[in-house]
This record gives sequence, C-alpha cells and structure tokens, in this order.
Amino acid sequence: MTVPLSFALYLSWIQAKDYERDKLFTNAKRAIQRSRVCIDEVYQALDSLEDLQSTSCTPALMQKMQDVAFNKRCINEIEYLENGTVKCSSEGSVSGNVKFPSGDFVMPNEAILSFDTSAFVKRGGQFLSFERNNFAISVDTDPLSDVIVEPYVKIAIITQDGQVISTLNYSHPDMGLINAALKNPNLKQTDNSLVAIYRTPALTYIVSESISYAFVQWRKNLVLFVPFGLIMSFIACSAVIWGLRRRLSNLGELKLAIINREFVLYYQPIIEFKTGLCKGAEALIRWQKQDGTIVRPDLFIPLAEENGLIQAITDQVIESIVTDLKATLQANRDLHIAINIAVVDFNTKRIFKKLDSTISESGIEPQQIWLEITERGFMDINSTRDSLNRARELGYPIVIDDFGTGYSSLSYLKELPIDVLKIDKSFTSSVDTDSVTNHVTKHIIDIAKELKLKIIAEGVETKGQADYLKSHEVDFAQGWLYAKAMPLHEFLSFFQNNASKNKD
Repeated sequence: MTVPLSFALYLSWIQAKDYERDKLFTNAKRAIQRSRVCIDEVYQALDSLEDLQSTSCTPALMQKMQDVAFNKRCINEIEYLENGTVKCSSEGSVSGNVKFPSGDFVMPNEAILSFDTSAFVKRGGQFLSFERNNFAISVDTDPLSDVIVEPYVKIAIITQDGQVISTLNYSHPDMGLINAALKNPNLKQTDNSLVAIYRTPALTYIVSESISYAFVQWRKNLVLFVPFGLIMSFIACSAVIWGLRRRLSNLGELKLAIINREFVLYYQPIIEFKTGLCKGAEALIRWQKQDGTIVRPDLFIPLAEENGLIQAITDQVIESIVTDLKATLQANRDLHIAINIAVVDFNTKRIFKKLDSTISESGIEPQQIWLEITERGFMDINSTRDSLNRARELGYPIVIDDFGTGYSSLSYLKELPIDVLKIDKSFTSSVDTDSVTNHVTKHIIDIAKELKLKIIAEGVETKGQADYLKSHEVDFAQGWLYAKAMPLHEFLSFFQNNASKNKD
C-alpha cells in the first residue's frame, strides 16, 4: 500500500508543477505578444522613414519624425544620425557633437539594438534603441513586459547572450537564474523556483515563480489523486518500466556499437568558389549496424551526449580520419577535413589531448583539421575563449558552425580567435530571394569580411545561390549543388576527378 500511495503523491506533485509551469508559459506568451507589438511598431516606423535616407536634418525631417512617433504606444523618440552622430530628433535639434553608441546586437530585419541609450533621449528614463540606416528609434524598456500577471510571477526578457532588455516584478534581475537559463534552454526548475523559458530567434523570455505556489496546487490535487492511488500507481509504474526498458535497450545498443566500432564516416566536399577545386570535406558520422542499417546522427548523438558517450565517439571519428585519409592529406597539404566537436569535449579541452596523440603522430598538419563548434558552445564564454586560444596555439583552425541561428553578439566574434564562419543553410536558401532573411545573410557576410574570416556557405542547392555567394566573395560552398555526403571511396574518386577536371 505504501509504494502505490507514495507514487500517487509523487504524480500529484509532478502534475502540480506542470500546472504552474503551464501558467508560466501562458504568461511568457503574453509577454511575447506585448513585445511583438512594440517591435512591429518600431519596424513599421523604420520602414516609413526609408525614403528619407538622403534628407539632411531639416525642419521638414524633424516634423516627419514627430509625425511617425506621434501617438505610438512604445516609441519614445526618433533620432536622425549621420556617421554615427546624432544630428536631430523628433524632439528637436541637437547641439554639439553627440556620438550615438555602437550596436550591441543584430535583430532580424537588420535593425541593430543598443542598450541603455538614456543619455541620448531628451525625455529621460531608461531606453533601448533600434537603429537602421540613418535612423534610431528609442523605446522605453518598461512597455516590453507590460502584461498583467500575479505579483509573484517574474518576467525577464533577454538577448541570447544574456543582455537584460526588460523585467517585470523584479527589484533587481536574477542573473543567476538568467545565466542558468542561457546554459540550459530546457531548464524547468531551480532550488527555489519553477521556470518557463520561451525562445524566439532574437530574444529569450524567462518567467519564474517561487516553488511554494506549486505546493498550493499540490494540496488541491491530493483530493483527486489519493482515492485513485492504487490504479494510478499501477498504470504509471507500468509506463515508467516500459520506457526505462526501451531507453536502456537503446543505450545498451549504443554502448555495444562503440565497443564494436560500428561508426563510419561520410564526407561532404567543400568547394572553393574562386577555383572550383575541392579544398576540403566535412566528416559526418553514421552508425552502420551489423545488419547494414544506417542510423542518422540526430537519432543517436543526443543519447550519446546525455550519457557521457560522445567522447568515445569523437575519438573514433578522429581515428577514422587518420585511417581513411592519412595518405591523401599528406599528399595534398591544402586539403582539410572538418570535424564537428561537442561542446563538452571542446570546453574541457579533452579533445586536444586526443588530437595530439593521434593527428600529430600521423604526419597530418594541424591546419588540415578544422574544428567545428556550434554557437551554443559560446554560452560559457570564458571556457570557450580558453579552448579557442589553445586550438590556435596548436594550429587547428576554428569554424563557427550554423552561424546566424543563435544570433550571437557581435562583440563575441570580435573578441574570440575564430578562423572560419559557416553560414547556416536556412540563410543560404534565401540569398537569391527578396525575403528579409536575405538582408540578414548579406549582413553576416559583411561581418565576416570585416573580421577577416573565411566564409563557408552551407546548403548550396541552386546555381542562383552559388552565383550570389560567389559575387559577394564568399570563399567556400558546401551543398547538394556540388555533392552530397558520400562514403570514403566515393569521396576519393570525387576529389581526384575534381582535381583532374579543373587542371584541364
């Protein structure tokens, strides 16, 4: 009797937390809707000012800015800029040489977000600014989270790199909770709080409340759960046992695959736009079961990461590259192979010991092995910086994979020793269209050029995309227009044919 009843109590507690967390998600959606109204209002205002780009700071321009800002819920003031200097605003002329701050963050639609521009707004208060072309629109931070919620519900709106834009029901932002949420987007609970996290492409909404409010709901649930404790316990226990058996079965199979070395590498060529030559390839892992079945990495890599098996798989990838391509890489020093590195491997620096013991003894040069890490690897910036510096000392080029999907702060790119930027295929697919994303892609390319980074465009599938990227001086292309990922023997044949074709 004790076990079923205890299990029923546990289920009622889980349901109480889920109930409270659902309320938190509802509040997050309200905050998103409210901030979306403000952001849309800003974008519409910027669009309405597009035809004034060549206008100097005249009374007519100031009147136009006043008209655009008039009766807007969120817009506080509009500034007109020339070469980064505030010339006038919707509040009137500006005297002196007032420099507007450089942007902190790139929003979709090419607007550059700046934090705390209160010194540039005549009305006073705390503001943030959306800048595009020659105009900056200052927005009061308070309306962004101006939603009706219970006093104990706290809301924080932040950028993906932790800059706090707005808060509600906070005397001071809880930076411990914010940092925990950035490190773990699936965070649901801390020691003292229930948490709901809602991410948009540019912003993250964190809603929390004290866990004590879940106890109130739990006491209500007991009226229903206790009478049905035995039945619920039986059903729940059966479901849990079935789920655990299945998970343990998959995990056990994966462990056995590591022991049996059932992983193989497929190689997707990387083509240099300027010459048409295959200058490298990305090593993509596949699980080839003993019956010949091929398992995609997205079906087993998360399981490996969750259970501490990813390091052993990464070791086998490095060893396979040496086995597969040692002679080819020794004979072609301008050929490189890119390896995807897990965040835990990179930030703990364990990977460098494996590279030192395997690559350095093979005759392969370090610059021929490119290490790819995703933007989420930048969550712990200090560990990442140390690892990047170590990679540079050893001579291994660093690639930011899927750049653009995480909306990294521009300051991170300027601070960190990075060699190559890979544009995500979602941005590549829009380059020959009139979509908003196309403008963002152009901005990403400009950033990379400014920082003197090499650029790889991922997911190139059409000639139109290739022509656009080549005309904008992107260095490399990777995608089905040139070749899909292929087994070793096909890649070696492709590489030889590509070299012969371009030699002729």
